[in-house]
Amino acid sequence: MNRISAKTKCDYLLKEADKFIEIIKYEYWLKRLFDRVKILNLLTHNVALWKDTSFILAIVINLMVFFSYKRDDDTDLGFYSDLDTEVRSVGSILIVLSLIIVAIFLLNNAPLLIKKAWTGAVKTFFLMFYLMSFNKSQKTI
Repeated sequence: MNRISAKTKCDYLLKEADKFIEIIKYEYWLKRLFDRVKILNLLTHNVALWKDTSFILAIVINLMVFFSYKRDDDTDLGFYSDLDTEVRSVGSILIVLSLIIVAIFLLNNAPLLIKKAWTGAVKTFFLMFYLMSFNKSQKTI
């Protein structure tokens, strides 16, 4: 955005108004969806909590693995099998939280990104079609 003058700001906003309207419509649709489906409302309004919890669980897993190795002068530095189930259970919780975080991100952003990419692909296709037809007309002259 060019912020040199008020006119350039207004020109930019007018040029991008359709994109802003699409974003606002989609966010309104999401809000209505979240209001109807309470579990989605609970999940999406606590994304920061899910991110913080997954980060803490990753640290817990790393500390469990770090402290589970033998510290003696034994040559065997293997993983103790009694912590294997705990690490797997905490890891499973971490996977579920990560999937929730990714799903919320995709729900919020993917349709708009796909639409943007699709319109860009259609414009590219028509530009290539135009250039090919222009090239054919130049050969006939």
